[in-house]
Amino acid sequence: MSDNMIRVCAFCKRQSRLTKEHLFPKSLLDHKKDERKPERSKRFLAKINNFVDGEPSIKDVCAVCNNGVLSNLDGYFNEIYKRYIGLAE
Repeated sequence: MSDNMIRVCAFCKRQSRLTKEHLFPKSLLDHKKDERKPERSKRFLAKINNFVDGEPSIKDVCAVCNNGVLSNLDGYFNEIYKRYIGLAE
């Protein structure tokens, strides 16, 4: 499947070219980065039954959703994480 194909956005269900979305909010990964030990820097993805390096992402949402409502949702999650879960920065 070509990267330029028009597909359906997983969020708004409109047909569009899709963009990459982090599986976990980047802000969460940034918070957890300092806590991880080097030997635990990989993440297990059950769908592929394997460990991966880096930040897992998927190309399943359009740019409007990724840079709009989903970006706002990530920001909200970041605030909740900092307030109730994370350490004071």
